[in-house]
This record gives sequence, C-alpha cells and structure tokens, in this order.
Amino acid sequence: MKSRRRREWFRRSSAMFMALALIISGLSLPEGLFSITAKAAEKASAEWTVSSTMYADGDNDNSVTELNGKSGKLVNSNNDELLINANSGKITKRSSDYLVNPNTELTFPIVNNAKTCTITLRAYVAVTADNMAFTGMSNIKITEQSGNGWAYYIIEGTVDKGASSVTLTTNVQNYFQSIKRLFHRVIYDSALGYSHIYLPLHVFLCA
Repeated sequence: MKSRRRREWFRRSSAMFMALALIISGLSLPEGLFSITAKAAEKASAEWTVSSTMYADGDNDNSVTELNGKSGKLVNSNNDELLINANSGKITKRSSDYLVNPNTELTFPIVNNAKTCTITLRAYVAVTADNMAFTGMSNIKITEQSGNGWAYYIIEGTVDKGASSVTLTTNVQNYFQSIKRLFHRVIYDSALGYSHIYLPLHVFLCA
C-alpha cells in the first residue's frame, strides 16, 4: 500500500514539475497531461511607479502630469495599463509620488480566469476599509507592512463572479509611490482538485 502511494505521489509530482517547466518555457502542455491547457502568465502581475507614463483619454501621443475632472490611464514600461477615472477627483504625478484626491478611481482589468487579486500600494496615508472602496472583488483583507511614514498596504480579495475589472476608489487624499496588482489563477486536475498556484517568478497556471 505504501509503495503504491509513493508511486502515485511521484507520478503527480513529476507531472506537475513537467507542466511548470513547459509553462516557464512558454510551450503548451501535451494533450492529456492535465484536463486543461496551460500557458505562460498573461500579464498576471504588473506594477506602476512614477516612471510610468500618464495619458488623458483620447490622446495617446502626449503624456500629462495631472488628470483633473477627466479620465485617463497609467502605462508602465511593459505597456500594462492602469485605468484612472478622475472625473470627480484628481491625480497629480510629482517627482517621487502621485498625489491622489478623494473620489479618484483606479481600475485594473481582470486577466483570464482570475480567482483572487492582490493589490499592493506604497502609500503615505494608511489604507483601510473605511477610507477606500472596492468593486469587482470581495472578502477584502488589508495588511500593513510598516515603514517610516511610507508603508506597503497589501489588499487581498476574491474576484467577483462575472467581474471584468477591479476598482479601488480612495475616499481621502493620499500619496502613492507604487501600485502593483497580482491576479492568481486556478489549475484543475481531476486527481489533484483545485489549487491556487503562486510562484516567485510570477508564473501562473491558467484554466
């Protein structure tokens, strides 16, 4: 019995490592290895800092340093877009941070098959469930990693069923130095069941 269990564990482990190796290399899994098709992460992780470029809606040729009463986006060096709705708010890009006024919305389009979402803000004013609203995800948990003045705030939640984006709306004036989002996907195998997979290399398995 123990020998059979060891063989079964070895079979599952070997299949998993083979799948990960293929994903890292950007190749598709051989048909039948799992009950899914897996591929390399489709921009599951992205980060925006003051080196990112801000544009107003309708003008992708001329960058701006402020959105006041209008919408736009932040684009990082990998061309990942963070959508900004400042129709009722304001965001100003400064030398070392972003000054974000109340009622400014930050929207992250959801990657394919996302199940959970983690957003990390490096902020000067504490981020809490009382001063920030969330749409597109629920079961919110906010963890602070303390610093001198500036701190990282890790926001974790479950992506709502049918949601096409996750939006954060600040209810107080704040200062952000960096904004990072990370979506987790789920792999399904008939033998292993559902599992959330996270790797330091930001490689994810996609259903």
